[in-house]
Amino acid sequence: MHTSTTMRHWMHHFHDGSVKAARYTGHLLHEKSFWGIVVILTLIAGVLTLMALFGSGAVLQNYSMPYGLYY
Repeated sequence: MHTSTTMRHWMHHFHDGSVKAARYTGHLLHEKSFWGIVVILTLIAGVLTLMALFGSGAVLQNYSMPYGLYY
């Protein structure tokens, strides 16, 4: 099989796959359930971050950034 035929064949499959992925992504971005899941995950991550930063016995409470290379 020639190289040009092989490349044409694989580029055809790549194009078809990318069109399917773009169509699926477009449908996904228009569904309310997808955005609901994104909101719930964001809220969970925010609560966990607030707990780590400001909670009782916080992990990051005594953390400080060094101001230079010398200690």
